[in-house]
Amino acid sequence: MADEMMDGSKSWDDLLLDLHLGRLDAEQAAEVEQAIASSPDLADKSRGLRELLHLLDADTVDTPAGLAGRVMARIEGRDRVIPMPEAALASGQELRSRGFSFAWRDLVAVAACVVLFFSVAVPGFSKAQHASRRSRCLTNLRTISNASMLYAEAHGGYLPYANHIAGGSWLPTSDPAVPAAPNSRHVFTLARRGYVPNMQVFICAADRNGRPMGPCELRVLENFPQLNNNSYSFLFMNTPQGVRLQALQPGMVLMADRSPLMPKVSERVHVIVQPDASNSPLHERGAGQNAVHADGHGGWYTRPTIGIDSDDIYRAGQIDLYQGTEAPVAATDILLPP
Repeated sequence: MADEMMDGSKSWDDLLLDLHLGRLDAEQAAEVEQAIASSPDLADKSRGLRELLHLLDADTVDTPAGLAGRVMARIEGRDRVIPMPEAALASGQELRSRGFSFAWRDLVAVAACVVLFFSVAVPGFSKAQHASRRSRCLTNLRTISNASMLYAEAHGGYLPYANHIAGGSWLPTSDPAVPAAPNSRHVFTLARRGYVPNMQVFICAADRNGRPMGPCELRVLENFPQLNNNSYSFLFMNTPQGVRLQALQPGMVLMADRSPLMPKVSERVHVIVQPDASNSPLHERGAGQNAVHADGHGGWYTRPTIGIDSDDIYRAGQIDLYQGTEAPVAATDILLPP
């Protein structure tokens, strides 16, 4: 009868599938075919299964591009017989009798699944990492910006300010006639006076070389002791009387990710800027930068030309050659030195 099973461990559906896939020996195949001939129900199932497998065999898939294409080409270039150890060959008949097999289609399906997983999961994971680092970096900038606002409220509207050094260079220099005047010393005032108690805030999550300085050093220093203690660039502040927050237009950028003008300390000063605008080097090899404006709003920008009148926030006007003594060329010009 069609409702009975030739093997108590398998249903008729399993047996029909094994028959069409060639997984039964001659005796088992004969019994199943006899059952099909005597049962219209099994005959219909067998016919439908045969048509379905025929469609699968006839179906063609275009060779995928990229990594998937290379994997598929490598698979097709190998023999379709999978070499097995002698011990496995000796027991091959036993394995076959138990219903174990590994068809070529199975190998292709497994390879395709592996390739699909890596082609989808890996880029997605990488994008999520970049987005997370950008978000944490922007949070740091907002924290420093808020601290600057609090400082201004307590100091007559003036932003954090160390002191004016006439003729000072904001670039590293070995010229004894040029005094050092790093621009970051002004915002360092926020840390010294407790407005930013956690020095980790000055390190961008995307800065692989970033190292926060210890809090014990705040008492004896006037600036970050090393370049990698700070990941950000701030509004040019080496002016005789500092800068009042109210004097800045709302759209002016107050701070952003580190400037691309990063000369080696051993160099004697000249920095050439490429004619085309350059982004901060912190994120994905120059994909863009976070920035916060004078009115507190900020975000991610893929170009540095986000100042008023679309000027480059990392350059003084259109100057290409820097010695470190340059200043903004107009009231609305933004210069964020390294």
